[in-house]
Amino acid sequence: MKIGAGIFERTTLSSNVRCVLLASATALVGQQAFAQSSTTPLAPLSFKTNYFGYSAGVSPRVGYSDNIQLAPDGLGDDQFFVSNVFTANAIYSTRRFTGLFSGDLDLTYFTGDRGRNFAGVDDAGNPVFQDPSNFAVNQNVGGIGTFTVAEDLAYLDVSGSSTRQLIGDNARFSQNQNAARNQRANVNTVSISPYLAREFSNTSEAEIRYKFSKVFIDENQDSQFNNFLNDSQSQEVWLTYNTGDSIDRLTLGFTAYGNETEEDGSIIAPAFDFQQGTLIGTAEYAVTERFALTGAVGYDDIESDAPEEFIPDDELTGVFWRGGFRARPGRKTDLRIEYGERYGDDFINGRLTYDISRRMLFRADASREFQTRAQAVSTRIDSLGRRTLRFAERLREGEALSPDALVATASRVNNSIDAQTIGLGVSNRVSASLLAQLDRTSLTAVLGYDDTDFGFRAIETFTGNIQAQHRLSRKTSAYGDLFYRFADTSVDVNQCIAEPGLFGLDVAFPGFDPQVACTNFANQRGETNTIGGRIGLQYQIYRNVSAFGEYSYTNRFSPEPQLEYSENAISAGLTLSF
Repeated sequence: MKIGAGIFERTTLSSNVRCVLLASATALVGQQAFAQSSTTPLAPLSFKTNYFGYSAGVSPRVGYSDNIQLAPDGLGDDQFFVSNVFTANAIYSTRRFTGLFSGDLDLTYFTGDRGRNFAGVDDAGNPVFQDPSNFAVNQNVGGIGTFTVAEDLAYLDVSGSSTRQLIGDNARFSQNQNAARNQRANVNTVSISPYLAREFSNTSEAEIRYKFSKVFIDENQDSQFNNFLNDSQSQEVWLTYNTGDSIDRLTLGFTAYGNETEEDGSIIAPAFDFQQGTLIGTAEYAVTERFALTGAVGYDDIESDAPEEFIPDDELTGVFWRGGFRARPGRKTDLRIEYGERYGDDFINGRLTYDISRRMLFRADASREFQTRAQAVSTRIDSLGRRTLRFAERLREGEALSPDALVATASRVNNSIDAQTIGLGVSNRVSASLLAQLDRTSLTAVLGYDDTDFGFRAIETFTGNIQAQHRLSRKTSAYGDLFYRFADTSVDVNQCIAEPGLFGLDVAFPGFDPQVACTNFANQRGETNTIGGRIGLQYQIYRNVSAFGEYSYTNRFSPEPQLEYSENAISAGLTLSF
């Protein structure tokens, strides 16, 4: 499309590409049918002066759950509901701006009584309950943008997100996002990051960056929690320099980092803040064209006025190091593995990327991190911002690229629903994923492990998820997924008695005795195992209209009967894509 004198040209996505983008978007919704999609990889895109790609859809549906509050077995209430789900994805890039938006909005009305939500205790210590609203809103949206103020010098990154996430270490969850709304909260994030970046003629690079982040959490809508989670505000500064190819075979990097974070108080922990200063030097020496030795050494200085039961400063402050190698045995494989010590313990830091084929990709990562849970929310979407910028830069340089990986990443970012909790901690994280796009079948498999120490408690989780879609005929597709989640939580009995909801216990349970329940829970280390799955069928009625029906099942096992539940849910509706 020409504008004015023809200075700008706009390239839009083909209908085939829009359909696949929409399929990625609909995967964001917990109980969601796959939208109409192509089973072939997206066509490569070529950058002109402007690039704009989008997808959108609307999906009215009806559903039923036999345990809408995910109550213990024998205590569940069934519920019918009607919903309308709106989805959208958009990628826009010019020479001065690159942006990505991805998300969905679910508006639901429940037709009957959904039971009662615990709302605290009265002056006499008796539990108080409230009737939940019959109208519910579930949002899962995020957007990022990068402005080029001056080429190869000044930039500005902005990002924001709003998601409805679980509360507490053992919150009840299922693939029906309208279930157990009394254990969810609205988590909103925003960040602004101006920076100066320059690549010099000898390929060395320098960057000075400032970042302000804010996390707002609203727990009061139909929630049994009140002022449990902390809002968070952080200011960060980086100064980095990389030698690039200026030194034969050797690449050196230097970073100075500063962080000041303030956490608002809650009913569990008072307000606290911490400051972190870090200096780090990295090196990579190319022994051959395909093999290099890597390493890093640095120093962390961390101070905090967090409660004594949190991780002490002296366990976080000190010298750290790591060493290993990077290997690129072929064009499709990039492997980096390093062993080191940081934050008072040893760890493995690594990454593997392997392009098994043009239609099958494998990724694996391992890392050790120190941050608040609120920071992790904003960091997740910031990393997508960097990928979006690199995507646009490669288009500008003349490459023909497909946006499927970028949009799939946006979907995973927005769909990384975790249990929001409090405190600052050290986390060991490992993840692996396999993405396959075959002639008639698409497959995504993800494994994740997280071991976080908050000082006053530790949380260990293992998750696995497999999603698949298969085209049965030109108009009919079948889809499904399986998931497993293991959680092991250390329990402070006194803290559990004061706030049992933190650990997933339900005070509305008949005969509930916090002393007995919390003591038993602590003896069993808060262990839970949750399994579930979903199957569905989709039929294309018209070019951009399809009908679907699906069934899902969730079951959680635990030595503590209060934490066990099961749910059967069905849903059917239409999907209109644009």
